[in-house]
Amino acid sequence: MTTQVSVKVYLNETGGFMSYTPGDALHEAAAFEVALPACRELGMLLEIIWDQLNFRGEMPMTPWGRTYFGWTEDGSSRDTRKTHRSLSMGDVVILGETAWTPLSAGWQRVTNVVLM
Repeated sequence: MTTQVSVKVYLNETGGFMSYTPGDALHEAAAFEVALPACRELGMLLEIIWDQLNFRGEMPMTPWGRTYFGWTEDGSSRDTRKTHRSLSMGDVVILGETAWTPLSAGWQRVTNVVLM
């Protein structure tokens, strides 16, 4: 049986690209459900999210990654008015009820996220 995890992605509007600080203005950029990898490792899931939400000029492999960057789910067209910037350090990803922020290498759990 596949375990689904609720994911919300918040882009940091004030903290720059260095780190998240409580009180930084976050805006919700995406919300979707994703299957937890068979190994049940949250770190692996975070890396998949990082990979799919960083634009490298090609269409992401997942439907939620395509939607994030303005592609139709089937990849037949792209509306650049419906796109977001790539996920960066200082942004916040919430898996279920646990918040994480990307670092220059890896992820850090965030215990004091302030959503406005």
